[in-house]
Amino acid sequence: GHLRGHETDRLAALAAEITGLGGSVTELEDDLAIEPAPLHGGPWRAHEDHRMATAGAIIGLAVPGVEIDDIGTTAKTLPEFPELWLGPLLGRAPRAAVDP
Repeated sequence: GHLRGHETDRLAALAAEITGLGGSVTELEDDLAIEPAPLHGGPWRAHEDHRMATAGAIIGLAVPGVEIDDIGTTAKTLPEFPELWLGPLLGRAPRAAVDP
């Protein structure tokens, strides 16, 4: 239902991207069954979906070498996401999104 009718079929997209990084995923009707497996870096397609890009960024925190094809899709909900995300990763304090 709900996860299949947005910018992309998020369940199918998550299953494909996690599998592409070496994961073991079974796609169910309205869910994913993910078995523990070591992941490796590689491309992560955002599927023109801001939540898919964010999911790839989060996985990239734990899996070195994950490369998101279009992090700019996050602008739909948080235009400053790339800057806010990279700051802490590069050891810089994030800039406030709204000045006081």
